[in-house]
Amino acid sequence: MGLRTGFQSNTYLPYLSVGSTSGNWYYFGNLGYGFMSNNYSDFLKVGGEVGYKFLKNTHVIAVTDLRNTFDSGKLKNNADYLASGFYLDGQNYLAAGLKLNHEFIANKIGANISAIGAFALENAPNAPSLNIGVYTKF
Repeated sequence: MGLRTGFQSNTYLPYLSVGSTSGNWYYFGNLGYGFMSNNYSDFLKVGGEVGYKFLKNTHVIAVTDLRNTFDSGKLKNNADYLASGFYLDGQNYLAAGLKLNHEFIANKIGANISAIGAFALENAPNAPSLNIGVYTKF
């Protein structure tokens, strides 16, 4: 038995992403399938966003994110794995939250802040995700 410090696995996650705008609204969605190595479970990943521009360069955005695993893998019933499971197999969740995005220089520099919570959790942390990001467009 040993202490794991990270997934001893590779994930290959092809995605299909689509998005559009209409007036002050924007829509974005993605769908992917994660192929994992080393007996970790494969998973389906689905996400979506709907945003509304309520000021000149500011959007409020509703976010949802789903992860659903397939095939519990061989790790789920391994005693060594269960005794030191920081990176648990079979992680499932449905998350929802809000983002606020503002561009300080239109189409150049912006920042966002978000708070996302999850429910229907399985083998995943029961804590909200609080995020702050800064970006630039090239």
